[in-house]
Amino acid sequence: MKPKIYLAGAFPLRQHLRRIRTELQAMGYEVTSRWLDVEDRPAMGNTKVWTEYAHKWGVRDYEDVLVADIVIFDSTVPSTSGGTHVELGLALGRGKKILFIGERKTVFHYLDQVEVLHDWEDCMKILKDRYKSYSK
Repeated sequence: MKPKIYLAGAFPLRQHLRRIRTELQAMGYEVTSRWLDVEDRPAMGNTKVWTEYAHKWGVRDYEDVLVADIVIFDSTVPSTSGGTHVELGLALGRGKKILFIGERKTVFHYLDQVEVLHDWEDCMKILKDRYKSYSK
């Protein structure tokens, strides 16, 4: 059985990450990132619409990270909401395997649990080679 993967990245990256999800699914992985299917989100602020949206997706993202075995972070586009920082903290706290694409920006990116990769090509190669016989 191959591990479940959570894809984390800035909201504008979701189209790219949808393509990555399709590739991972073709390789037999389950991708838990339901946020990728969001088409649009309301403006951030202290409104009822934003509050309901934020609560709904905060709960879903939290659950999706928890069920994942591997969390992959694409930091090539900066997050404007800061959600990816929370996802990283949650993944670290839960002992998840973390693959990180992009430049290190915080001290937490230097922890042993975080494997820093140059790009998606490197990441896909690792997922094909290292986890092809993964079993739980």
